[in-house]
Amino acid sequence: MKFVLIAVLSLTIYGCQSQAPDPRIAQFENQVTTLKAQNADLQKQNADIVNQRDTCTAKFNRVTFLYDVGFLNNETRAWAIPADVDPVLVTGKTGTYSHYDPKTQTETVHFKGKAQ
Repeated sequence: MKFVLIAVLSLTIYGCQSQAPDPRIAQFENQVTTLKAQNADLQKQNADIVNQRDTCTAKFNRVTFLYDVGFLNNETRAWAIPADVDPVLVTGKTGTYSHYDPKTQTETVHFKGKAQ
């Protein structure tokens, strides 16, 4: 009885070790490697898009004030544009602009408008 049990165990162990590896395992491992590389690329693209979104959102969180230069070079706030832009002056006009950042609650120095 012991001999039969030892023989069955020996054949079972030998049979399990002598089997050729399944070729599907290598195929699946290659697919996993490919998918990991694609995942890394998609995560990088996502990070770039999030960065672009945050940059664009930041521009619209700021305000640009346009100042008109009137009598005796007196500046008056003429317009408030809800975006961070660099305005262009109309020919023959003078004026300045500044940016307001609501996060820091500060207004920048006045810049001369760029001529057309």
